[in-house]
Amino acid sequence: MKNILKYIAVIFVLASCSNLEKTIELDLEQAEKVVVIDGLITDELRQQRIVVGQNVDFYTTGATPKLSGAFVTVSDDEGNTYTFEEDSENQGVYLSEFQGIIGRTYSLKVEVNGGVYEATETLNRVAPIDSLGWEVDWDEVENEADLDSADVYDVLIYTKEPQDTKDYYLFKFYENGVIKNDEGRDIFYADDEYIGENIDGLTGGYYHKKGDSVTVEFYSMARSGFLFYQDMELNLNNDGGLFGPIPANLRNNISNGALGLFQVSAVSRKSIIIGEE
Repeated sequence: MKNILKYIAVIFVLASCSNLEKTIELDLEQAEKVVVIDGLITDELRQQRIVVGQNVDFYTTGATPKLSGAFVTVSDDEGNTYTFEEDSENQGVYLSEFQGIIGRTYSLKVEVNGGVYEATETLNRVAPIDSLGWEVDWDEVENEADLDSADVYDVLIYTKEPQDTKDYYLFKFYENGVIKNDEGRDIFYADDEYIGENIDGLTGGYYHKKGDSVTVEFYSMARSGFLFYQDMELNLNNDGGLFGPIPANLRNNISNGALGLFQVSAVSRKSIIIGEE
């Protein structure tokens, strides 16, 4: 699959410039349970979402258990506090409807199982997507019928990334309203140095068929988020050689030894129908 974004396959997912960088040491056979927090606040008026769960031993199969009964709040540097209520239909998922504001700093506080876990990030701007296009990847075409029925179309992204600040991005791709992420294992991220100032035909993460509706989302991300995903990439791509590093170190932005990430993002979104002008 052709793709010029950095790509990683994530082993665990419950579903982010900060000077708070910590390394979490993972014992693959640890008996002690560790709280895992997956939080996302955006600049859209929506149900903002914090997921609170608990890790499992490395060799345990099944979904990560979620934790009920947590007290979850997010406050900003203007004195506003938002209390999150647990979703009645989704254990361990906490929701609060509000709109994040670019430039404000948001602080998360989670109280659960006798522990208190905190994180703070600033909501940075995002490079707006100017437009999307599409093209046939002829290397994927085996016969003419593929043009009407096969996944042979690339989505092309066009925008301009401001270079006056250091920026980090997370990318999401949707096809016909469904996220394309291999059940949460695919994550695409980059910094502004990697993608450059003039984004002129950046290819998306997947191939599509004619007639597919494709949506691309850009999320701004703090340095802590970039480092978190970078550490995952390094760990998962470790060849496991005799002198290779043990896949154990993940920097994150949550206090008190919790795993996971508190991400605060502005969002830019565009859609296109493959084959339409």
